[in-house]
Amino acid sequence: QERLIGEFRAAKGLKARLSVANELLKNLSDLTDKNTAVAEAINMLNVEIVSHQRTLPALALEAIFVRDELRLAAGAPGAEGELTPVAVWSQNLKLGQLLEQVPAAKHKHALQSFKDSNPEHWHEALLGVINTVSAKLCTEFAHLLIHEGRLAPLKEMLARVISQHTAGSELLLWLAKERSDAFADILGPEVFRAMLTAMERDQFNEKKSNKLRDYILDDQELIVELIESADLEVIKDLTRALQLSPCFDDMDKRSLLARIVKSYPAAQALISGEQSKQDSSLVVSWESLERRKTEYDELVHKKIPANSKEIAAAREHGDLRENHEYKSAKEMQKLLMRRKGELESQLVRARGTDFANAATDTVGIGTRVKVTELGTQHMETFTILGAWDSEPEKGIVTYLTPIAQSLLNRKVGEEVEFELAGAKKHFRIDAIEPYKTV
Repeated sequence: QERLIGEFRAAKGLKARLSVANELLKNLSDLTDKNTAVAEAINMLNVEIVSHQRTLPALALEAIFVRDELRLAAGAPGAEGELTPVAVWSQNLKLGQLLEQVPAAKHKHALQSFKDSNPEHWHEALLGVINTVSAKLCTEFAHLLIHEGRLAPLKEMLARVISQHTAGSELLLWLAKERSDAFADILGPEVFRAMLTAMERDQFNEKKSNKLRDYILDDQELIVELIESADLEVIKDLTRALQLSPCFDDMDKRSLLARIVKSYPAAQALISGEQSKQDSSLVVSWESLERRKTEYDELVHKKIPANSKEIAAAREHGDLRENHEYKSAKEMQKLLMRRKGELESQLVRARGTDFANAATDTVGIGTRVKVTELGTQHMETFTILGAWDSEPEKGIVTYLTPIAQSLLNRKVGEEVEFELAGAKKHFRIDAIEPYKTV
């Protein structure tokens, strides 16, 4: 006891004195006369609190917390005229800056004291500065706001700064780590756009941090989850933005792009640059195009909305970790969104035709080709149609098949080789006719 009290008296400065006070608090049960020790410590802290209230308010606030913890642990009564957190908060201080100076272990206590000191407007103040504080403080802000029933205004603020691309990297880092279902309707591709903007903005900040960048690289699921509900065109825009971003080196960009391609294979062409617009177009029959459009409409207007309702209903059942209905609905969401992306990729590339009056000087799309297998003299007829037209039993093949690719641009009399019925065979082209004439 004498050692701790001696160190407390000898400590130079309030910060050093608080360090000893915390030791005193830990060893309180071992003291022979804890009431005397605590009384002396509290008296000395009260003097320091008054002298630091205006010059170092964060330190004064911390001292108030330690003083009150000592009193509570010792069962000592409060002293009349002591400064309370209200006195500190009443000085119109900059909330975010002050809280950043308070030790992380005291953040929750400090926020609660601010709320108690400002019962009418505390939540407005928190929402006003949450975009300027560290990710750790964002966590405490959010917990308090949600606990006090202020989730809706928090989400409204988040949606606004994300859409306006004014969200800071620390706020976005917190949101990325949080990713709870409470924010599911906010966590979309626009968040990733906002992240790129925030990181690019940080490039011009002398105190820039790479924490958000590092988290994006380390969390293998983040980008995938953010873009899982996006249209293909949105994916393409995000891909371009990522490719142009100065925040990642080439190796990191390739790693991130690979994650996108894994969920959206259709984005590969854009990333690799291997296909031109002409090469990537699909020639399709009007009938097959209508079938795909019908499938897409049913997916977008019926299946996906129904799945969203299932997810919302399952979420209400409680603990999502053990909620099998929720997990099943989320898995179905991935399948539906992947199919949606595939259809969008196909439909945007589709070029409808009726195959009428196709040229017959060479084999082309919309032609009927008669061939003879040279080994057996057996005759076959193939009709080469669009990308989504395939009825092998009728000899109708899509122009994308190996058989059609072997025949395309060939003339009557030429010989070709392709696999049929599991064996490579040689054929002679005997005739080329239009599939349809008008």
